[in-house]
Amino acid sequence: MGFFSKLFGGGAEKEYPALDAASSAGQSLEKFRPQLETLIKKIDDKYEVVPSAKALYTFLGNPPGMFGMVWFLENDPAEHNMKSLMAKKGFGQKKIDTIMIKLREAYTEAEAEARFSAEAAGKKIIVIPSEVLAEKLYKILHTMDE
Repeated sequence: MGFFSKLFGGGAEKEYPALDAASSAGQSLEKFRPQLETLIKKIDDKYEVVPSAKALYTFLGNPPGMFGMVWFLENDPAEHNMKSLMAKKGFGQKKIDTIMIKLREAYTEAEAEARFSAEAAGKKIIVIPSEVLAEKLYKILHTMDE
């Protein structure tokens, strides 16, 4: 159980069917596996990932309640999070709070989407193979200042 889960109670883990490694979501997950496994080894928490062709978005903790967000971009080995976004874009806490509200809304709107399980760095993760959710996350995180 991770940091956010310990603070706010994670409850029983729900079981999901295994992700097909040959699916587009499985292939996208593989593309970002090295970065994801590095993150998992660093932060012990519950992971829900949204793979896409250009990015891997990772909810940590207990979304839509208390959660963190980390993402990895294609052709960019760096780990991106709210702190790095603040530094890169010069955002203040109020702007980050607005972004977090939008992320929570996007996650909530996708709660009916299919979920699958996979493993990374010896840890079970939840995979949400939703292009609609991935597109919403992209817009929230990459175009919020336009």
